[in-house]
Amino acid sequence: MGGLLNPYQGLGKCVPVFAMGEYELLKPRLSVIVLVYNVEKYISRCLDSVIKQSYNNLEIIVVNDGTKDRSAEIAKAYAQKG
Repeated sequence: MGGLLNPYQGLGKCVPVFAMGEYELLKPRLSVIVLVYNVEKYISRCLDSVIKQSYNNLEIIVVNDGTKDRSAEIAKAYAQKG
């Protein structure tokens, strides 16, 4: 069995794990869900705010709720930026 096992994974704790002679701190992944419905004026500001957070182990999930404006296009452009 390769790799290190972390028995606390998924419990929302930061756990020191011994790896290659050094301790590494595992941060839990944070999912940010952004609901989108006709928010073309605000979506860039919202996504920029989430991206600029100091906590960097996160994923951003944008849910398009049938928007009629350019909100979905703007969200897709952010996704392509990576």
